[in-house]
Amino acid sequence: IREAAGMPWINLSALLDVMVHWGLPTQLVCRSVGAEDFYQVGLRPYRMMAKAPVFFRALHQQSNAKRRVENWVGNVRGRFGWRRQHRELLWDNKKGAAFKEWLVDFENLYVELVSNMQVLTGAMSGPLALLDKLGLLAKLSAAMEAKSASTDYLQAFQQLRYSMIDRQDFLDAFGHRGFYESDIGQKRFFEYSEADWQQLLGRQAIAEPELPRRKKANTQWAKLLAPALRLAHSREWLRNETMKLFWDFRKELLDQTALPFWEYRPEALLAYFKGKQAEDTLPKPASNASSGWDMDTFLCNHHGRRLPLNLLANVSEQRTQQSTGIGIYPGKVEGYVWRVQSATLDSLQPPNLTPVILVADALDPGWVPYFSRVEGVISYVGGLLSHASIILRESHIPAITQLPGHIELNDGDWIEMDGQTGEVTVLSERESEEV
Repeated sequence: IREAAGMPWINLSALLDVMVHWGLPTQLVCRSVGAEDFYQVGLRPYRMMAKAPVFFRALHQQSNAKRRVENWVGNVRGRFGWRRQHRELLWDNKKGAAFKEWLVDFENLYVELVSNMQVLTGAMSGPLALLDKLGLLAKLSAAMEAKSASTDYLQAFQQLRYSMIDRQDFLDAFGHRGFYESDIGQKRFFEYSEADWQQLLGRQAIAEPELPRRKKANTQWAKLLAPALRLAHSREWLRNETMKLFWDFRKELLDQTALPFWEYRPEALLAYFKGKQAEDTLPKPASNASSGWDMDTFLCNHHGRRLPLNLLANVSEQRTQQSTGIGIYPGKVEGYVWRVQSATLDSLQPPNLTPVILVADALDPGWVPYFSRVEGVISYVGGLLSHASIILRESHIPAITQLPGHIELNDGDWIEMDGQTGEVTVLSERESEEV
């Protein structure tokens, strides 16, 4: 991860090289993560047979993935908790040394998190891709009684909006979450003001939301194939637990300074904590700098916070003729397009039209407050195993990802989406600027 400078697409290239070397189809990986299959190498049985010992070793490693990740979480809690206590004395006497140690710890946490995410993704990609091929993935995910931590987060947010739980109950469970939560520069729900909460929740209704009923016919299948789905749950649990640690790191800096630390680069903050520079002399970040402290700060990704859309799979020249995306959860929905560029508190206001279908470039768990306001979700970038896809599938929300880029959807368009086939039809375009 360090050598690839944090760029997931460079890591993907290395992974595809391995797939070719092992005789496996490259499409197996690309479909799961939402990337372009620029190799387009199919299954090569003889090569696979020659690599049989490798597969057995990989299978053994993946069978221990869940336990390995759980052990890592327990270890990292204790390790960073002890070091945080040790830093309390440093903050009193040597703020520069304390910040330097804080920075090293947070960098290590981020790199180890990405490593363990990749371990779980590798372990679950094969079984879940097979379930998808058999047409069982969406049905079984919806039928399982136990849901992932990310889906619990969405359900808790829905209950809060409908006054089924109070705010403190929500904060006790998910106060460490928030928009773009993997960026430590972003606020958590713990920090929201009353005005923020009013903007987040909108007008609260005193009624239970109507939730889709589960089909009992799928229950036995869900129990039989639950181990494969639990790997996906482990990854969402890992994200939730790590976001608690992210909050600990953020709160530690907030307790030490009123300075909006996320507006400055680490080297400037180090000089500030050492007393070499006052707040009013700190260099201001460039106007085009990444917002907050995201992965580019710690993994040397100097290409911006998000890859440009035109570099991703679904807008490549090879896919301009493709007319459908990938269905995540089945269901036909007609509604008005709510086109959102990024998940922020300020843009969390759907149009005064119903029903509404959310359309975004890419999604992550930070979009949970948006999911609770719509009848369907469409994204241009994503995969079967992305965090958002897991949430939408388990929550019975019709969804499509990897919609081809040449299918342009704008605010106010009346469309029909089919979460089973991945088809999107524009029934009528917006007629006025008012819409």
